[in-house]
Amino acid sequence: MKLTVTHTNFADSGLRTGIAKGWPAVLAGLKSYLETGQALPAESWDMAVG
Repeated sequence: MKLTVTHTNFADSGLRTGIAKGWPAVLAGLKSYLETGQALPAESWDMAVG
């Protein structure tokens, strides 16, 4: 399966940067759930903050 996420029309570059940092965590969680049926632990969301 291939998933393409396109996120456009940001109000400013700061918003774009913030949202871009969150996508890896969202997609990692989705991948984990689809592969194992288990959600990632809450601590894994910390990767979106850095």
